Amino acid sequence: MSVPTGTASLLDIQNEFGGSAPISLSEYYGAAAGVPSSGVISIDDLRGKTNIFTFNITSNQTNANLRTLAVNAGWDGTAPVEATINSGVIISGSVAGNSTGALTVNGSWPGGVTLTNKGVIVGRGGKGGNGGSGNARYTANAGGGGGTGGRGLVVSSALTLNNIGTIAGGGGGGGGGGAGTSYSNSNGILYQAGGGGGGGGRSSLTNASRGNGGTYSGGAGGNGTYNARGNGGGRATKGGGNVTTRGGNGGAGGNWGSSGSSGNAGTAGGGGTRSNGGGGGAGGQAINGNSFITYIATGTRLGAIV
Repeated sequence: MSVPTGTASLLDIQNEFGGSAPISLSEYYGAAAGVPSSGVISIDDLRGKTNIFTFNITSNQTNANLRTLAVNAGWDGTAPVEATINSGVIISGSVAGNSTGALTVNGSWPGGVTLTNKGVIVGRGGKGGNGGSGNARYTANAGGGGGTGGRGLVVSSALTLNNIGTIAGGGGGGGGGGAGTSYSNSNGILYQAGGGGGGGGRSSLTNASRGNGGTYSGGAGGNGTYNARGNGGGRATKGGGNVTTRGGNGGAGGNWGSSGSSGNAGTAGGGGTRSNGGGGGAGGQAINGNSFITYIATGTRLGAIV
């Protein structure tokens, strides 16, 4: 609703903006954009005006809070709010794991709040697991597990959501490859091969860290970036005296909202041992607090919705 653009009365203004009787125009200084904040004010100044506070998010944000953004844009803390994330804008999480959201909607909204997302809200990707290392003839460490991706949107207040864009959790990190060892009886040498590091999950504008390669030449994984998940690192191969051992390749990170791949197990040779690769990390939640949301449009959502 808004004050009529044609014939309008003081009652029309009060119905839109509230106020007390007897009605005085001085109650409505600065009530909406373009309305004088002092001096001469008339009904004409309020024709077509609405009590809804609208604002656009026009630049990239990290770990943003919608209420804080609204207050910084001039919201009075009581009027209904209509916020829009512009096309091309990225709301980015910098914390992996299902704890901190890229965008949080919480706190008090007396008039209600509507969010239109035309951009991307995305959590950080999970870290890749480290590759395993061969320590002794009968000891080969397993690859480390990949980390969980970060949350996209976290909601704990009533929200009307018009998602035209994308809301995504970060990709899970890939698991590190396992290690392998072998022992050559012919030359009495122990050969140790490290596993490859896992790749970081596809991420926000904050890259997801790669996993390190295991000691004894395991390759590091690749960082997860906004545009792509990280590849797993390559395994090491060692041997001599007719025995060979290999580490396992690291697993690739997951795409937005998806789990990372597990690392491969190492292989053993001649009296040695091997270890398993680490599991891939879970993808981050696209939305946490879905029960608080009334949808106009669901758009693209990548990851768990809880």
